[in-house]
Amino acid sequence: MRKISLILTSFLLSCSVCHNTQDYKASCLLIPTQEYVMMYKTMNETIPFDSIINDSIKESYVVIGIHKISSNMAFVKTENTLGTIEHKGWVDKRFLGIFLSQPNIFLYDQPKHNSRVCDSIRGVFWGDWVPIIDCKNKWIYTSKNGHEGWIAPQDQCDNPYSSCN
Repeated sequence: MRKISLILTSFLLSCSVCHNTQDYKASCLLIPTQEYVMMYKTMNETIPFDSIINDSIKESYVVIGIHKISSNMAFVKTENTLGTIEHKGWVDKRFLGIFLSQPNIFLYDQPKHNSRVCDSIRGVFWGDWVPIIDCKNKWIYTSKNGHEGWIAPQDQCDNPYSSCN
């Protein structure tokens, strides 16, 4: 029964609004820790109106569509993997990231396939957290262990249940 539940949850995640809505600049995950991340109505507020958290006990993880990044904040729409809770607001972007879909990926100097490969990330495992600095057209700009550049959409994994490969 648990296996069926995991398969069903994975299917729901793959059908998530975050993957089908064209107005997102990128989709990602909430940092894989059991801590609350505060959400704000505007990026300059100091008092949160809500919070989001990954719930590892219920196996309900937050999937995020990024609408806008400004400075250290990102305007996001969130949904849990069960598809039941939705939030919109500003969060600190240090809590946003992705996993990589394969252990070795190229980093590009521009967010497009015909741009120059400027670096690579090698030897990572699924579950290694890759932070988000910026995003554009489903591409994510990152800096990890001294390697910096744009990650192509097919090299990103925003699924907390599978390696996306």
